[in-house]
Amino acid sequence: MSQSGLHRHIQNQQSNLMTLGIGLALFRAVTQIPDLSGVTDWGFFAATVVVLVHWHYGANYVLYHVGPTSDPLRTLWDAGMLVMLTSLANQLQSPVAWFIITGGSYFLAWVKYSLALRQKRYQGELRDYMVRKSWVEVGGFVLSWIGAASQWLLPQFGALYAWGAVVINIAFIYVMTRHFGFYKMGWNPDEWDLDQPT
Repeated sequence: MSQSGLHRHIQNQQSNLMTLGIGLALFRAVTQIPDLSGVTDWGFFAATVVVLVHWHYGANYVLYHVGPTSDPLRTLWDAGMLVMLTSLANQLQSPVAWFIITGGSYFLAWVKYSLALRQKRYQGELRDYMVRKSWVEVGGFVLSWIGAASQWLLPQFGALYAWGAVVINIAFIYVMTRHFGFYKMGWNPDEWDLDQPT
């Protein structure tokens, strides 16, 4: 198998694993519907669905355009993100933990981009995209931790935080795709980071 063929194979395996993990998380969220009570629980359910669907699309986009992670140590970051995302559905009635886990997944995504940007292989528009996207991850991390602190200090506004998370996540997706050119298609796989020392 050629190096390009091997990377395509790893890319497909990682995409399948991400799809399976997020699919299981969505299934777990749906199984909790009978236990949801009140506008706050339903808000965190809706926010979980939006976050997981966005992560599924984003992760597969990164796998295609940035390329698969082929270094075992860097794969640990991917595994950490997947564990956090799959555990998110267990926190629908634990808002502080929900925000902390969401923030943690954004932090690990920022680390992933930061490590990848150390590779000289990325150039031009793709590198610019990764720099801009890493700042989006920082924004997601900060907002999530503000949500956690707010929920902890003023829990009586839980419904506001839950539905605020829904609105902010949808607004982020809208602005990122419609106005800032995120998730643009068409970069050449030759620009992939092969995770090799430079």
